[in-house]
Amino acid sequence: MQLEKLYTSGLDLTNMTPIVSETPCNNKMSVLNMDGVKGISTESLISLLSKFPELNVISLGGINSCTDRVIHSIIYKNGQVNTNLSELRLSGVKSITDISMEYITQCTMLQSLIVNGCHGLTDRGIHILKLENLLELEICGVPLNEASCIVTMSENCPNIMRLNISAQRVVMNQDLLSISNNLLQLEYLDMTWNRNISPECFMEMLGLLQYIQKIYVVGCRKVRSDINNIQKYLNDNNREEVIIVSS
Repeated sequence: MQLEKLYTSGLDLTNMTPIVSETPCNNKMSVLNMDGVKGISTESLISLLSKFPELNVISLGGINSCTDRVIHSIIYKNGQVNTNLSELRLSGVKSITDISMEYITQCTMLQSLIVNGCHGLTDRGIHILKLENLLELEICGVPLNEASCIVTMSENCPNIMRLNISAQRVVMNQDLLSISNNLLQLEYLDMTWNRNISPECFMEMLGLLQYIQKIYVVGCRKVRSDINNIQKYLNDNNREEVIIVSS
């Protein structure tokens, strides 16, 4: 019987190359989680991924050997764009660059992309994202210089329902309103440690986001200073279901 899910998080594969090379092909494997795996080379990682051609969910968080070549091998199968992939999780993968984002944006069926802490990405990598089926995006800690790339992304990925832009202090009031106006289906927003957003802007954003359910504002000094009035605004507008996490 072939496995459908494989979790190897934190495994140290140093000196275990034969195990990787002898892993049999599996056409039923749909989920592969290798977060934090150590001791695997780029070549071995590409080889291992090739043995599971039907993967829907791939998680490679923190793997130093995950490079642009690995992402290329995931997105392109036998010269064709991978239409099976729905979730790609790459938190803390510091070796990928904007080239990977060029590959990823070709994967039009992708629904979830996690690139938190991917320090090799730049504004361009976010700017070029154009995925109409994308429902979830996390870019916490990606070193961005201007918020315009996030605004452009929100125009090109209009169906996002979960967005994490925590620690993106380049986002100002007007940027947040533009993003919100583009992502009217947003249900979850993490804007932790954004100290630029005013309470007035925050309440205007709430007026735009009629489907929002939860917002993280930990470290958002200006918003937290007026949290009582924000809560009153929600109550007055019969939106008590909206959860504001401020601590």
